Amino acid sequence: MTTPRATRQRPRAHDGRSGSETAVFAATEELLAETPLQDLTVAQIISRAGLSRANFYHYFASKFDVVAALIARLADDAQQVAAPAPGTADAARGTALRSSMRRIVESWSEHGAVICAAVEHLYTVPQIGAAWFAVRDRFVAALAAQVERERAAGSARPGPAAETVAAMLVCGLERTFYVGTRGLDPRLPSPTHAAAALDELAASAVYGPPGRGTANGPTDDTPDLPGLPEPESGTPDTATTILTAVGELLRTTTLEELSVAQIAEAANSSRATFYFYFASKEDAFAALFSKISEPMVAAFAFAGLADPDASSALREVLARWLAADGAPVAVVRNAVHEWPRRPELRRVYLEAAGRIVTALEGAITMHRGTDTVGAAELAASLWWTVENTFAGSLAAEKHLADAEAVAGLLGDLLVATVFGI
Repeated sequence: MTTPRATRQRPRAHDGRSGSETAVFAATEELLAETPLQDLTVAQIISRAGLSRANFYHYFASKFDVVAALIARLADDAQQVAAPAPGTADAARGTALRSSMRRIVESWSEHGAVICAAVEHLYTVPQIGAAWFAVRDRFVAALAAQVERERAAGSARPGPAAETVAAMLVCGLERTFYVGTRGLDPRLPSPTHAAAALDELAASAVYGPPGRGTANGPTDDTPDLPGLPEPESGTPDTATTILTAVGELLRTTTLEELSVAQIAEAANSSRATFYFYFASKEDAFAALFSKISEPMVAAFAFAGLADPDASSALREVLARWLAADGAPVAVVRNAVHEWPRRPELRRVYLEAAGRIVTALEGAITMHRGTDTVGAAELAASLWWTVENTFAGSLAAEKHLADAEAVAGLLGDLLVATVFGI
């Protein structure tokens, strides 16, 4: 009779304060500043920390567990985002909120590499996602309490749930911080370049004039949702068939889970045929998103940016995208969640985002002229706030699951920022 071997449970209970743990934390943060998390190895961590492999696995099951533990430590910083007493004079409006938001950026700046790793993997690595969303909730709660106090004092206008407003502001902070830290947008060369623009966005969201109401429904001029690519004429070409298969498969799976074998089978072709047209599934997905994003960019640039009285079109476009179901929306959902960590997709995504920001910058300049906040920084911060809040709503994240409320909130923010009203 064979005696079962005892299975060791990993990781063991730990409090993050032992010498080995702190060495692992320090080494991992240093390495993340040099190497993307997907390329980082446990061997590199233990070498930098000066520990043995056994010592590492005594506390952590994987490199992802280390990053999750590093993220969890940021929760303590949320307690430091204390809200000062609300101001009552109009000249002082937003002072307390601005102070709280800048404290968040300061606390994140001390751990920029960890924040970036969290943003890049929060939708694909469960323990990182759980840790980051728990921390984000703490910051959202801190800002929501600030919004509630401002409303109770009569300084801020009533509106959507304070938690929804706060979640949008934290999403804006998160994405602009990430984009600035990674140097992905020339308009935001560092996280601090977005500070004044984010202050204005927060003031518009919390203290600005009431919205112009909900959308009046689709009009003849409101652009339709994009569809999957179709052949220009005649029988579908092979590349288009493959891209259509990718889009349909993403209705029930994610880009992370999708395989080339699945795509080839769905397209009724071989793997060799797939690789004749595309280098990888990421390459195919980038090509598909590029086709779908073209009408999206045009729709966004069109909707309500010429006339504030046409702002219902803005809300209509946002509401359609958030409420829709189908392959094109599945493609968009995967794109907004996956672009930070996939180079092939990132290039195409940033190109599309750049065109939207250019349209926003032009509209802001046309309608507002010279302002205390640069049009470029304001347009970029506005877009990345909308984009990340949109991503959260597509994922039905906490405080962002009400698509109609989110669409209205983002529509109001766009109108207030572009037209200064």
